[in-house]
Amino acid sequence: NLSELAIRYLSEINSKSTNNYRAILIEACEHSKLNNKNKASELFEQGLQISTELENEEYQHHFKILKAINEEIPGENLEKLVIAGNKYFEQENIYEYVHEYTEKLALKFYHEDNHTKASKYFYLSSQANQKKQDKEALR
Repeated sequence: NLSELAIRYLSEINSKSTNNYRAILIEACEHSKLNNKNKASELFEQGLQISTELENEEYQHHFKILKAINEEIPGENLEKLVIAGNKYFEQENIYEYVHEYTEKLALKFYHEDNHTKASKYFYLSSQANQKKQDKEALR
């Protein structure tokens, strides 16, 4: 399993370098994929603390949003985190994250049978994806 291999490699990196928030984020996501929710939450929290200490706003948003998704918080609560994160990502022209997190939020609302909000966020996700593609075309 690739997730297990990634976890083995990343946990080795993270044991040697305790402040590598990028590696911590990836390891947390891999644990989440394998449904190791407690370990993932622990790593998301560790990464959030490090990115807060380093005043890295981008990664603070990643850790908050992904931790909330991992912990399966209600869509209404997730929405607040995604809106705050997307505001930052849009200011920085990082549309791939606007697309990714808005789509995850849309799916959350869809699974909660909140079809109005699901529709709204699928549309916004589509717009963000278009902006991402437009930006890539300019390269």
